[in-house]
Amino acid sequence: MSTSMDFDTLGAIKAVSVTTAAQDVNTAGRCFLIQNNSATGVYVYFKEKSRDGVAATASNAYRLDGGERMEVPVRATTLSVIGSASANVIIQYLE
Repeated sequence: MSTSMDFDTLGAIKAVSVTTAAQDVNTAGRCFLIQNNSATGVYVYFKEKSRDGVAATASNAYRLDGGERMEVPVRATTLSVIGSASANVIIQYLE
């Protein structure tokens, strides 16, 4: 029995338009990679909201610079995201 998490394929992609107001994204407890597809200088902040009920802010969340992808898989039930300006985020599920 393997104890590691091996993902053979990348799954469905969800595109999210992010604004300067925090919003919730239902990721249903699935593992995913998240990428900021915006220009350099536009930041996206994200965190798991369902644990503490607190929305993402610049001071309590992970930050992705424009064009940056979180290389470590993330698992969340409800993801809170906010941008420093209007931004485009790609969530790619792992299968």
